[in-house]
Amino acid sequence: GDIYIAVADNGCGMDKATLMDGMTYGAKGVNDAKRLGKFGLGLKTASTAFCRKLSVITRDEPFTPLLKAVWDLDHVVNASDWELLLDEPNAYEVDLFEKTAMSSSGTLVVWENVDRLLKNYANPGGKDARRALDKVINAFRDHAAMIYQRFLEPSDTRARNVSITVNEIPVTSWSPFCESEAGTEMVADCTKIVDFSNGDRGEFSIKAFILPRREHFSTPEAASEARLTNNMQGIYIYRENRLIHPSDWLGMFSKEPHLTLLRIEFSFDHTLDDAFQVDLKKSRIMLNEDLYNWVLNEFIPAPRNAANERYRTGVRLSTSETAKTAHTGSNRSIQEKEEDVVGS
Repeated sequence: GDIYIAVADNGCGMDKATLMDGMTYGAKGVNDAKRLGKFGLGLKTASTAFCRKLSVITRDEPFTPLLKAVWDLDHVVNASDWELLLDEPNAYEVDLFEKTAMSSSGTLVVWENVDRLLKNYANPGGKDARRALDKVINAFRDHAAMIYQRFLEPSDTRARNVSITVNEIPVTSWSPFCESEAGTEMVADCTKIVDFSNGDRGEFSIKAFILPRREHFSTPEAASEARLTNNMQGIYIYRENRLIHPSDWLGMFSKEPHLTLLRIEFSFDHTLDDAFQVDLKKSRIMLNEDLYNWVLNEFIPAPRNAANERYRTGVRLSTSETAKTAHTGSNRSIQEKEEDVVGS
């Protein structure tokens, strides 16, 4: 019934100084503005939101000894001190590390004493708990496919390619914009320059896609894969090619069925972090007034009208076909009655 979560990579790994920095809350970290991390909190806070013990095992050179640092919240409580523990990896951790890094550099993150991932079950190892865990695993796989879509898609040149597997199963990219579908239309594409008061300049791009109606997808499976639900409409915001905030209208208007087919891609890099007020978790942005008004009043109206028209036209056609079918059925019934009367 105990849950054990390990995430391993074969990346550049860390030396001792970098590991200590990475396990420090609010550390500045590597001086690289383009990196996905920004505030020095994500690894620690995301981990201890679900577990009481976080271990990081790493090395930055092949065949060198592994380094291990541990945040154990039970130890912190007992010692009344935020003491980072340095330890030796056990045999199982070494095996997990080498399975991915293969004698090269890399990092292994381990969660133990996982107490906030699932609710409490009378039988933690029973079918209900296992089913709940499988649901979490599948949801994470879908989440990673969307968040890291540009990194996972080999044909996407905007980001370096990586591969991710979850429990030995590869994660395939999922794009909310369904560009491969013949019926998808990119109805707007704009790149804007932002000038800052200190003389610097930044750039962002914004595109609007209108998806086909469900019945116009190439296959039923493709339509299902597109997730044509009301909550998936909206603006998808990417920072440094990672999706940080999906399917939201940013308070411009509420979601309603007529816009189900409209999805907007909004991309920017680290130079606009301050301008867009990227929050601590990098999970949302706040557009300044001028940009908000430009998106609302100049960019979105045309795509919104086009999406609305495609939706309503489809509804009218569907209603017409339903009515035609109803008339056909009623006429056939009348004809059968007439034959019975004549025959008698």
